[in-house]
Amino acid sequence: MNIGMLGKERVKRGSLASKLACADVAKHIAQGVRRYFREKHNFEKVREKVAADYGVSDRQAGTWFRSGPPMPRLAQMIAREGMAFVHAVIHPIAHLKDINDARLNARQAALDAQLAAEQADLAADLSSGGAGRGSLAGRRVSVIGALKARLRREAA
Repeated sequence: MNIGMLGKERVKRGSLASKLACADVAKHIAQGVRRYFREKHNFEKVREKVAADYGVSDRQAGTWFRSGPPMPRLAQMIAREGMAFVHAVIHPIAHLKDINDARLNARQAALDAQLAAEQADLAADLSSGGAGRGSLAGRRVSVIGALKARLRREAA
């Protein structure tokens, strides 16, 4: 048993989720490659120049700009172009993950704060005896159920 894998949710290889995640990353790489070579070649005959540099057809170079190069060619591009290529293509992908993680963490913190506030409000309402609202037995279930339903909708 691999202890390092405990507590980590893994996506099964070959599953639709893993394929979609890989496709998203490939599209980001393709976008970065396209942007990098357009700037490098001043927007002039970019496909032809990349095709000549890497020994492939113009059509294949165009495919790289749409769906990303295969890993051996990406490694070749990194070796040839150097750190400028890495900063332009690879780093934004890692930065995008950090931005998404920060956004999701902030959203989760806001949801946790809202849940704590609503639980405190519910506890205050229960301790005060409902303040003339009648029986709280039915209301308690509906408020908690509504809160859970709303948090599920917001989390999705």
